[in-house]
Amino acid sequence: MIALAQQEHTTADQLVAIALAAQVSAWRATESIESRAKRADFAAFDRVMAKVPKVPPMPGDELPPDYKRD
Repeated sequence: MIALAQQEHTTADQLVAIALAAQVSAWRATESIESRAKRADFAAFDRVMAKVPKVPPMPGDELPPDYKRD
């Protein structure tokens, strides 16, 4: 940890604070995604997706030839 702090020209305390802040941010993002997923309206999603035209993908957006759907 000390070597990394020296390499980054900061203190070990600062590195710990940065790592903790990043982890807390990740936890909050996960909680937000889970909360939003619980409110999902799959019928509305299906209605919107039904409006998407059935056209081939644009060049460069194709799936790889070895892609397998689950």
